[in-house]
Amino acid sequence: MKKFIQGIVIVFFYSLYSCSSPTPEEIAISDYVQTIGNAKTDLKFKLIKLELLQDFKAVDSLIYWKEQYKVTGDSKAFIDTLKAQVKAREEAITKLEPTKALLDDYKKKHGRLTESLRNNEIQIDAVLSQYRSWNSQTKPILPSLESYSSNESKVLYKKIKCSYSIENPLLNNAKQEITSVFYFSPDKNKVIGSEK
Repeated sequence: MKKFIQGIVIVFFYSLYSCSSPTPEEIAISDYVQTIGNAKTDLKFKLIKLELLQDFKAVDSLIYWKEQYKVTGDSKAFIDTLKAQVKAREEAITKLEPTKALLDDYKKKHGRLTESLRNNEIQIDAVLSQYRSWNSQTKPILPSLESYSSNESKVLYKKIKCSYSIENPLLNNAKQEITSVFYFSPDKNKVIGSEK
């Protein structure tokens, strides 16, 4: 009788465990996989396995941007260097724009530029284009980099490998098992991207 009661208790707890509610990751992946545009489709999603591959932290982002800008040193020095470069380029643009305007005025009055002035115009246009492009790419990331440098251990997103099955309606509901990598918000409640 004692073994019978133990068996019932084990079956009871097993049934509770197997009927447990889905995890936030499972819900997020299910929604992500079964949504195309604004349409949700029931693909009979079933989670098989989840594996955390990596937490991407603020320090990882700082390392990446240091490599992109070919800058070494600590984060504060890196950000100060970027700010100084942005400011120097803005000052150069401010100084070059009047010269460009003078060349444009000369061109309007005389119909064309001399070869020497045309070469100057080409160089000014190239520098202005390069500096404006560099600043338009760099200025928007500065606030994030400053925030990251003050909390380098902050998790920005999580990379999770997931195996799951679906019933594909395009293949007469054939069951497919798929393994993909998903990028999650730090709280793991939202998929922000995936690898195929």
